[in-house]
Amino acid sequence: DQLIEHLDEYLRYGVNALTVFYQGSSGGSLRAFSPDGREIEPAVQRRMERLIDAAAERKMLVVAGIFYQNQTARLDPENGAWLESREAYPRAVETVARSLRRYPNVIVNTCNEHTVRQFEACPFPMRTVEGIVELCRASKEGDPDRLVGGGGGHGAGQGGGETGINEQLVARPE
Repeated sequence: DQLIEHLDEYLRYGVNALTVFYQGSSGGSLRAFSPDGREIEPAVQRRMERLIDAAAERKMLVVAGIFYQNQTARLDPENGAWLESREAYPRAVETVARSLRRYPNVIVNTCNEHTVRQFEACPFPMRTVEGIVELCRASKEGDPDRLVGGGGGHGAGQGGGETGINEQLVARPE
């Protein structure tokens, strides 16, 4: 609700888009999905829909992020993975895309900063071109008309993944 209260102020400064992640951000994390990725936690989805509706009323765009790299506690083998299997990750993306079908003011960002080391423990290959393309295709399964992408990152040499991975993604228009 606090974010919604500030949207008009954002507009006064010319800001007409915001990014909100299902799993939270560096400020806090949420268990957003059922272990199999087939369901979004109801409170998380209600929050996202309130934000999207409030943004739509103001003709603002929302970038709905799904997987966030700073939530390493749930990727840590000692604490268990966010989702129960490799297959659950694209399934969660498809679930999100399907849930957002009625919102024309949303872009889906499948994975934030996918090249960073925090994703090494993830059972899904987040740090690869093939993994990000698979997540984007899963989003298209859920909503064929949705604009979707993968979130880039710091790149190699700054805690990032493969050299040139972001350039490889841009070169693959699938």
